[in-house]
Amino acid sequence: MERAPDTPHSKYPHVYPIVRIDTPIDQTDPTSGIKVVKVLTSQVAAKTEVSRLTQINADKSCIYFYCASKLIEQSMESPKLV
Repeated sequence: MERAPDTPHSKYPHVYPIVRIDTPIDQTDPTSGIKVVKVLTSQVAAKTEVSRLTQINADKSCIYFYCASKLIEQSMESPKLV
């Protein structure tokens, strides 16, 4: 699936988490089958890694994808406890 180009955030650098979803999804604990496998700093590298993981795990019941996110380091934000 082609994605729209990411526009860099003015304050925070982009990172690209690679997510794995194990199927079928456990209805009693749906988040147990969702894992962030790794986080990369390049969208091209993330796309390549998703393809690689999808190929080497083709015999397993899982789905890989990446998404864009922002890296917010603690030094950039004052810690806030809610």
